[in-house]
Amino acid sequence: MPYSDVFINVEDQFIGYPPLKGPYGDQFWADVNNGVNAIGAFAISNTNKNIEASLRWVDYFYSDEGSIFYRYGIEGQTFNFDRNGNPVIIDSILRAPEGFMTALGKINLVPGGGGPHLITDKTDGIVASNLTKQIAADLAPYLPKAPYFLRPALNEINQERANAILQDLNRYRDESVTKFIVGEWGFDRWDEYCRTLDRIGLPELERIYQAAFDASRR
Repeated sequence: MPYSDVFINVEDQFIGYPPLKGPYGDQFWADVNNGVNAIGAFAISNTNKNIEASLRWVDYFYSDEGSIFYRYGIEGQTFNFDRNGNPVIIDSILRAPEGFMTALGKINLVPGGGGPHLITDKTDGIVASNLTKQIAADLAPYLPKAPYFLRPALNEINQERANAILQDLNRYRDESVTKFIVGEWGFDRWDEYCRTLDRIGLPELERIYQAAFDASRR
């Protein structure tokens, strides 16, 4: 949580670290996504009498100017530009008594995420400091070489089945991670853990997504 209020207060005590080496010398950072998985979404109601204007409004947030407005608000009121031309939230919001994220939520939708807008190198720092971005960049040599893909769109039947499998998989994974961490389970149970994932439906989930991905490429 590099953008949390707690982290802001102790950032000067934080340093990054490279991934730990495995027993065979392997060293990689797998906790990464493709960067486009949180695509913006919006809806237009059937009573909207100005659809073209609504689309122009949403489209504005994909411009450089609109991106800054969406994420930072109004120059001189909620942010100022630094000497490099990058927007910086004003101190009264950054150091707000109620907490930075609460104060930020009063001027934009960034804390919730998911809104339709453009994020650039100029505007990605609103909830991630230069330090955390630099540390993230230092992990680049350890990223997986294989590309990451978005989950393909599924039809209604397959989506319902995938949701059911994911719900059970995620619950079992989260419960198991806790048991491994606190030492309730030893890693001699790893193979049993993997077999349970298979019994819950991991291979079926893979087949569902693979079929949809193959269909999307035709």
